[in-house]
Amino acid sequence: MRFFTIILFIFFNISIFAEAETWGIGGEANYSGYMKLDNYSHGAGVGFVTIYNISDFWGVTGSLNYNKHFSGSKYDVVNGYFGFLYNLDVLRLVPIFEAGVSFTGLKDNEINDNIFLVNGYFGFALSYLINWNYSIATFIRYEHALTEYDDAFDAYFTIGVRFFYILSD
Repeated sequence: MRFFTIILFIFFNISIFAEAETWGIGGEANYSGYMKLDNYSHGAGVGFVTIYNISDFWGVTGSLNYNKHFSGSKYDVVNGYFGFLYNLDVLRLVPIFEAGVSFTGLKDNEINDNIFLVNGYFGFALSYLINWNYSIATFIRYEHALTEYDDAFDAYFTIGVRFFYILSD
């Protein structure tokens, strides 16, 4: 009986992450890189992210990031992401898949030009539920430009860390 009680205690301590109809808001810090055949630029940034869980598994996400690139082409970059996510809602350590459309406002400081791009993106995060109000996650996103522009990137990646506050009833 004692063994069963311990197993039950462990199960309830590691279960449930994405409760239906809950919001998560938080900040993120990241490393990012733009990839083009003849040019590579990388830098660091910060952002704000929010998630709304429609059900225990499906949700929508939106985030806004600012990145400063110091190598290669010198860019100031603002990215907005809007998409759907899928949580594997079974453990305290939760894998999350997301995909959607992103919008990039890019200022090329070398040629003093502003560029706007529309991109498709997909991402993966691994989130750890600290308690019922807080979680921390590592994430990676990959996006590809859907519009062409000679002075901008073809593909872009972001690797970072998020910290969430979970709003629940």
